[in-house]
Amino acid sequence: MRPNVPPVTFLNLAKSRYGHTCVEDYYPNGMTSEYRRYKENFFLSPIETSVLFGKLQESFETNGLASIGPHHLLDALFFLNVHPTESPHAMIAGTDEKTLRKWNWCMIEEFAKGIG
Repeated sequence: MRPNVPPVTFLNLAKSRYGHTCVEDYYPNGMTSEYRRYKENFFLSPIETSVLFGKLQESFETNGLASIGPHHLLDALFFLNVHPTESPHAMIAGTDEKTLRKWNWCMIEEFAKGIG
């Protein structure tokens, strides 16, 4: 089993991949606002995302499926929460539509199986 990915990795990935870079913040602690933005876009907190990713990794390894990356999970959560069409979502995520579709539905199928 692989080591868990820390929650801050998901927060930083969301900041770089989905443009969550805000220099000025309305909160005294800038992270409070980043966590709020994170949950607005991905529905889960970075901690919950980290736990879910660990369970997904175990499920994928058990079933002999391809290894997943943290960005695959973020893309699927964004898709489920925001419901963007493929083309804009692919542009935001920095990937092509076919790859995005493959991994989004791969994740959704694992969710449907009731991982963990």
